[in-house]
Amino acid sequence: MKEAAEMGFGIDRQQLKAKAARLGISMRLKTPFINGIPVDDWVNGFLKRHKLSLRAKVALSTVPSRMLSPTATKKYFENLIETLTSLKLDKNRIVCGIWMKHSFP
Repeated sequence: MKEAAEMGFGIDRQQLKAKAARLGISMRLKTPFINGIPVDDWVNGFLKRHKLSLRAKVALSTVPSRMLSPTATKKYFENLIETLTSLKLDKNRIVCGIWMKHSFP
């Protein structure tokens, strides 16, 4: 959730509830949820425990500009290199539908 927010993709209260519900079901966890859905008290406690906050939805036109910020771009390529390395793939190649030759600085 924090990394997504740093890249410009925040979530609202309903999305958080839906994600928590899906995780609870998929992991077969016993939860205090009502009919499998977290209540507002649970959401508030979760946000407080993890020092998070929900933001108002932002117009889509602002998201692409934040996605191209130096921080987001650097984080993307760090994650890409880490993934390619963990898969033992040549880090000088980037997947864009096909393998392409690219040299990192």
